[in-house]
Amino acid sequence: VQEALRTYRLQPGYFLYVSRIEHPAKNHRRLLEAYARLRHRRPTAPPLILAGRDHHHADVVHRRAEAPDLRPHVHFLGFVAEEHLPGLYARARALVFPSLAEGFGVPLLNAMAVGCPVLCSDRPPMSEVVADAALRFDPEDPDDLVRAMEQLLDEPERVAQLVARGRERAREHPWAATAQALWRLVARS
Repeated sequence: VQEALRTYRLQPGYFLYVSRIEHPAKNHRRLLEAYARLRHRRPTAPPLILAGRDHHHADVVHRRAEAPDLRPHVHFLGFVAEEHLPGLYARARALVFPSLAEGFGVPLLNAMAVGCPVLCSDRPPMSEVVADAALRFDPEDPDDLVRAMEQLLDEPERVAQLVARGRERAREHPWAATAQALWRLVARS
């Protein structure tokens, strides 16, 4: 954990996004819009850390993050080595996963396995992966994401429940079984 924080020069307590930086499928535009609204309402809100390689139309995401209201508070880590991910999840305030579409949503399980609360899109398969172990939001409504982020910041009892349920949910999806299920889906398509 300490090595990951040192490597990326992070202080614990940030909002974390882990996946490709891609527009529009990963929904970064609305994530950044919601985060800007949160910062406007709560100037001391934790920073937003985006971990992942640039992919299709990543320049759109980077340009929005360069706006004066976001520049000091949004940080791109680029590719993160697999061995550093558990440490990043473990010290995050929450994983924020606003994707409009996913094949499965492995970052959700990874976060829950180490006790990181999850805020995610209320769309399948993400909603199915997390069940009741995450705060879910409408990925097309930035205000709904702001509501979820504020709930996470304001309700420590709810966070404790999410962490406990998340660990249980992650145990229901051991990596080997999850990988086999994903392989079967890929093989059919």
